[in-house]
Amino acid sequence: MESKTIDLFYDRILDAGVTPDDIKQAGLFNAFEYALSKLPQANHGLKESILNDQGFYVRTAILPADTILISNRHGTWHPFIIRRGRGMVVEEINGEQTEMYEYIAGGVGEHEHFTKITRPGTRRIILVVEETEWTTFHATDKVDAQEVMTSILIPNDNPLLEHETNLIHTL
Repeated sequence: MESKTIDLFYDRILDAGVTPDDIKQAGLFNAFEYALSKLPQANHGLKESILNDQGFYVRTAILPADTILISNRHGTWHPFIIRRGRGMVVEEINGEQTEMYEYIAGGVGEHEHFTKITRPGTRRIILVVEETEWTTFHATDKVDAQEVMTSILIPNDNPLLEHETNLIHTL
């Protein structure tokens, strides 16, 4: 399944008119983000909670089936849990692809949930096969959601894009 997923990512990049020189200059994830900007946009459900008296920000996203997205670049160590869903993830840290994995959650036993730790500099391409509930947990002293986002994310300068795009797209 891994090579099939990589082929899908690479095909999407080429279909968007990205050249090998663009990939070399901007990096694979930025080239893919540019390719995604050419696809129909999709929306996801988002629930945010700031538990200021406990010092946490909790964010749950409901990712629709048959979508593909690219995450923001994370600036902090933090855990995440996938309570239900199925998909494939390709991760990079500071521009270097680090791993690819499949997640399956919402069953029983070993597939009850999927948990992992995000490292600073991480960015993900996520191919959502089945609707997915993805929750992140961040330690913070901020009280405003926008302030939290500014403190936990690293801005990504994509030379192939003129402006920021919606990061989730329908396949």
